[in-house]
Amino acid sequence: MRFGLGLLSLLVGCEGGISAVDTDPTGETGETDAPDETAETEETATVETDDSDVVETDLVSAETTIYDIQSGVVSVGVDVRVENVVVTAVDNWGLYVSHAAGGAQSGIWVYFGAGNGSTNYSRGQLVHVSGQVNEYGDGDNTVTELVYPAIEVIGTASDPAPVVVAADVFLNDPEPYEGCLVQVNSAAVGSVEDNGDWTLAGVPIGEQFYAVDAVYPGDQFASVVGVVEFAFNEHRLAPRDSSDLQGYSSDVVRAEDLLPGELVITELMINPNDADCSPESEGEYIEIFNPGLQPVDLRGLTIRDHADTSSEVEFMTLVGPGEYVLGVNSPLANFCYADSAVEADFDFYPDLNNTGDSVSLAFGQTVVDAVDFFAWQNLPAGASLSLKSGFVSSSANDSESAWCSAPGYIEAAAGDKGTPGAENDCP
Repeated sequence: MRFGLGLLSLLVGCEGGISAVDTDPTGETGETDAPDETAETEETATVETDDSDVVETDLVSAETTIYDIQSGVVSVGVDVRVENVVVTAVDNWGLYVSHAAGGAQSGIWVYFGAGNGSTNYSRGQLVHVSGQVNEYGDGDNTVTELVYPAIEVIGTASDPAPVVVAADVFLNDPEPYEGCLVQVNSAAVGSVEDNGDWTLAGVPIGEQFYAVDAVYPGDQFASVVGVVEFAFNEHRLAPRDSSDLQGYSSDVVRAEDLLPGELVITELMINPNDADCSPESEGEYIEIFNPGLQPVDLRGLTIRDHADTSSEVEFMTLVGPGEYVLGVNSPLANFCYADSAVEADFDFYPDLNNTGDSVSLAFGQTVVDAVDFFAWQNLPAGASLSLKSGFVSSSANDSESAWCSAPGYIEAAAGDKGTPGAENDCP
């Protein structure tokens, strides 16, 4: 794996108070006002290659600036030395450094290779870096980096201060911000994938240094700081630790915050007869209702039966206020009642006993709801146990009299009855 540099509005930490992204303060030559030293220094350094080979090499490095490297003044393949730069982030593959003075193109990724010594350094160190300029990636999606590095620690320094840049400018051309600290203010979460990938105001969020536990579409952050990394063929904003995420707010109730009664079990298919349900478990389902005013994420919720067999909801599973979610006792793709009108939301693995069982929803020691039908009489076959409309609460559903055998046929079933994922139709 190879990492590189990786919104209402964005704050670019390497700009040090300069709001423009042009590296030419004069607007004439395209060059920066950064130092233009060309003095050469000689040193012998031990460097480790991408293949973990230790190599003794004589570096004859031209002293330059990150500005000149990132703007292309210094060509790929040239050995360079940059002095008095700040380490802004470190992982097992390398580290980021930036000029303290800031400005666009003031940060760069220094690539060591996995386990080759980058973790000997830490954020906030002031260093001199020698290395070779390299361009990593394919086509237009590349990152400028320093490879075969030799680093001298000379002191400590603070992070460069962030500055604002428009989100559309960043998304259209993130190249000037490689390796820079970027801050997003008052921005909303956009898409969230099952694998944890998410976007903030359209900007991809990376996990090179820190993985956010969970976020949801529409969540708000007062501010998010991160280094612009290059990973999976795109530039991403990568927070470094929890302090880089400030002012988080969400309407979503997480499973660990649920109180008793905030979810209600409303339907149980314990004994399907449909010939398509083979094995029978492919038709067993649990329907859960959210009676509250906020969406709930079931991820982490434990489903447990009378024999104390249990499983957890593995992925983000949102149920909105007044809505239902459907758990099935099989892989989602095997749910035998699935069609355009019925879709399963999560899977569970305690089998539901045809002659009596119990089902509970819990997080840790907090039981959110439970239905014990172990001793109930006349349990239906080929029809679900459906909670009557006047008994939709975690206390009322404890009584056998609050339930009926579903009277209506499931659209995708060959004779089985129920209303999976929808309001029940008990008389």
